[in-house]
Amino acid sequence: MPEPEPDGPARQHPVARAIDRAKRHPVVLIASTVVAVLVFFGTVGDVFGRISGAVTGVVNPHRQDYEHLAQIELGVTPQYLEQRLGTARRSVDLCTEIPCPPEGAGEKLTMNLYQSESVAVRALFGDSGLEWFAITLLSGDVNPPMKWLDRDLGALGEVTFTEALEAAKVEPTDADMFLGPQSTAYVEVVAAGAAGDHRGLILAFAPDGWSGEFERDAADAVEQLNDATYDPGVAAPFRSASQPDTYGEFLDDGGVVSVLAGDAEFDRGLLYVFTSP
Repeated sequence: MPEPEPDGPARQHPVARAIDRAKRHPVVLIASTVVAVLVFFGTVGDVFGRISGAVTGVVNPHRQDYEHLAQIELGVTPQYLEQRLGTARRSVDLCTEIPCPPEGAGEKLTMNLYQSESVAVRALFGDSGLEWFAITLLSGDVNPPMKWLDRDLGALGEVTFTEALEAAKVEPTDADMFLGPQSTAYVEVVAAGAAGDHRGLILAFAPDGWSGEFERDAADAVEQLNDATYDPGVAAPFRSASQPDTYGEFLDDGGVVSVLAGDAEFDRGLLYVFTSP
């Protein structure tokens, strides 16, 4: 405290004077208190938000991947996917990239590739927007949930073909196996039409995918089914021991893509698009 002036009272400290004034004016005191509390909690909230975001980023570094993959829906535009998955790394007119069946003659089918370190998304666009897509794991870091008709099929890369379709309560309508010297691919399709809300389902083992379980000894028997009627009994040993690394859907409305994608061999061909530089 300052020394008292001669013949006068001691000078009051500025903070003490402010408190004294606030005491004499309750409204000022209340307002000052409210402002102080709001500033304090606003600052704390901001700090807490930053800390929470940082912790979430450490605990779940691929949270954004999961969020964006969950927003892929049939019918959306290329611009919609670009906003969520980034600019397509590659884009081709499909029928100039692979021999299109007669059903595709005259159709404008554009295939885009969106890719991060963890996943690759192949997206086929037609007159109705996104008409076919396949999400392929490129590492074991991300295991997005697979959903079809509001049914949870399990996490991609963590369940077998059998477990996924048992959860969906369906059997494949077609399957195709390729066992080559440099690459392997397997695709099974569920073309359910109106009963499946016009959304076909694809489960696959892609040539450029992150390898999960693949029962090689049982695969030869499944390859023999390529030229025969699909037999669940023959495919069962492979399907119950192998895991898809690719999941997708296609517009199953009787249109051109619907007809093409109902053939598992055609879907296998789509999984080879963009596999070469």
